[in-house]
Amino acid sequence: DATFAALAVAAKGANATAWLVKSPSNCCRLGYVFKFLPAARVVALVRDGRDVLLSLLERYPTADPAGPLCLGRWVNDNAAILLYQKDPRLLFARYEDLFAGRGFPALRRVLAHYGVSSASLGAMVAARGGGGGLALWTRTEEP
Repeated sequence: DATFAALAVAAKGANATAWLVKSPSNCCRLGYVFKFLPAARVVALVRDGRDVLLSLLERYPTADPAGPLCLGRWVNDNAAILLYQKDPRLLFARYEDLFAGRGFPALRRVLAHYGVSSASLGAMVAARGGGGGLALWTRTEEP
């Protein structure tokens, strides 16, 4: 689709060897991703359901909280991810833990899963909050 075509062009232009897409709806496409991109690595950010519900209600202010756009979506997305819970290409990480703890151990696990050196962690932490859903990088070491 157009989004992935744009990502491929951006990655090529930046000489990136990897790219990251932040899209919750991709949890329902894991079978496709793993079939056609067998080297793909996916991190499922598990977030407190109450925070997810509030976020979805902001996005869909007239939606029924217990309906398909809010609670139903959260349940379906989590059920889709759990189908692949034993696949080593999938790592679960709690959203609330990413920037918690001395040395950010959860974030280091995520970086290691993607084969990204944690040497760049300082710059990432400094830039926290400014992301637009896409990050391009060149790997400095193999996983």
